[in-house]
Amino acid sequence: MKKKLKSKKIWIYFALLAAPSHSYANDGTGEAFTKDMTFTKNIEVPTYNFPGSWIELGNLGISKYSQVDGNHRCSNLTLCGYTAVRVNGGTSGNKGAYYRMKLEASPVTVSSNGINFVFSVYFKGSPYLIWQERNLNNNRNWFHTIYVPVNSIGSSAGSTTNYSKNLDPSGVCGSLSGCTYGATTYFTSGGDAYLALKVPENLAAGTYQFSDVEVLSLWQQSNNATWLNRYEAKATVKISGTIKLPNRCYFSSSQNNINFSDVKINSNNGSLETKDFKLRTICQGIQVDVKQYLTVSSDVNDYIKVFSYDDEGNKALGFAMQIAQQGLSSKEPDCDARSESLNKFNSEYLIRTIPASSYQAFEDTVKFSLCKFSVPASKYIGAHNIPIKIISRWES
Repeated sequence: MKKKLKSKKIWIYFALLAAPSHSYANDGTGEAFTKDMTFTKNIEVPTYNFPGSWIELGNLGISKYSQVDGNHRCSNLTLCGYTAVRVNGGTSGNKGAYYRMKLEASPVTVSSNGINFVFSVYFKGSPYLIWQERNLNNNRNWFHTIYVPVNSIGSSAGSTTNYSKNLDPSGVCGSLSGCTYGATTYFTSGGDAYLALKVPENLAAGTYQFSDVEVLSLWQQSNNATWLNRYEAKATVKISGTIKLPNRCYFSSSQNNINFSDVKINSNNGSLETKDFKLRTICQGIQVDVKQYLTVSSDVNDYIKVFSYDDEGNKALGFAMQIAQQGLSSKEPDCDARSESLNKFNSEYLIRTIPASSYQAFEDTVKFSLCKFSVPASKYIGAHNIPIKIISRWES
């Protein structure tokens, strides 16, 4: 079966689950739990992504919630932390629970069968969070909006989000027996979190598994004034699934254009100048033999790409080309070519069969000659920019 190894779609499957609450070892009187997010993702890496490049896998879909009483204790929320502690009472001047929070997301390296993958969560825009402070004795709420500034968020794949904030309570406890203050933290508005995958350098075709990779955390802590009662919780986003690396080959060039010297009207007919265009092919992790085809594409199916004519309408200036394969002798481009030998525009040529291997590289050349056949008409005098496309195709 033939298979083009040129471009592939990326398929991402999400299965969002509400993870069970987690308890933490804490001090004194209080409680803590979280609502975590877990994803199952099956990723097929496109062949056009180069080693070291990042693939955006989409929005994490962290839900955002308005300031409502029903959000207390993470009710009906998907990513959320909750802590509560007992505070001293006695007078109206006794503060409620003090609050600390951290939002963190750093690139995470995961190794699977000797291949290292890097996951990264970053934000498109600054997010806003809510600290919902609640006196559980009288069920009074205070909503504190927390803005995460641009200089604290990772705004591109591979960057780091690291933001922390300490806040004093708005509530007080006037009860002689003391009060319990709860703190609920969740996203409310602003920028969204996105997930990206870095294509590994040591590519090898295959399917790789990963499990419970923590890519983002939302930590919080509540404490009373004496720190005798202190509870913390960390809500997390974790991903599991598979990554499929297909058989892959790459095609590139360090050049974007070729510049020829000026043409003099009284120049002799024939080849005026020849230039080389270097091509590089890299195949990594291919497990079957792969055939490579090359096409020098133009708007003609001929040996000459004509771009100017004389006063009688005959060709005056044009290009001849010749594909030179690595390690094989090659002719120079022929302005008077009559037979086909890796030298015809718009013809596809098999240039090699690449055996299965972990890594192979090839250097080929397409030679272009500027050919003069007659004197160009006056309307063709001046600079010319001639587009030519070189296409590589692989099949197994």
